[in-house]
Amino acid sequence: MQPPVRRAQVHYKKPSVINPVSIAFVAIVGAIGYLAFCYWPTLRLKSNAKSEAQDHLMQFYRINLRQDKLRNKDIARLEESFRKALTSAGVTDPNLELVVKLDPKLVSIDLVFTSQFELVGLDRRYPLSHKVHVETDASRIEW
Repeated sequence: MQPPVRRAQVHYKKPSVINPVSIAFVAIVGAIGYLAFCYWPTLRLKSNAKSEAQDHLMQFYRINLRQDKLRNKDIARLEESFRKALTSAGVTDPNLELVVKLDPKLVSIDLVFTSQFELVGLDRRYPLSHKVHVETDASRIEW
């Protein structure tokens, strides 16, 4: 019986660093980064609007606990200050819908507004509708 013969070592050709797969990967990552860069102002605007709604929700909660005659006047004044706070936060939609619901079980604020999603460099704008809802339990705490 003959002893086994060693085969010659196999040399594989390494692919180059720049190939179609790496180019496609860089293109996809770049496109995702570009879209994230373009969408960031819209996302920040919605976040700022929700933050303002949460800040004013506690003031509406306090007004909801009152049962005096000045309550309606205070609600109107607070809604006006809330609209100003939203404008300073960047919500410039003239058709802003603000619905404040005050009842014995629930205090809620609903905002509906539109903003523009702009593709930077391409001068294309797409309107986006945003809906923000914040709520809190309105029942009194009995100690």
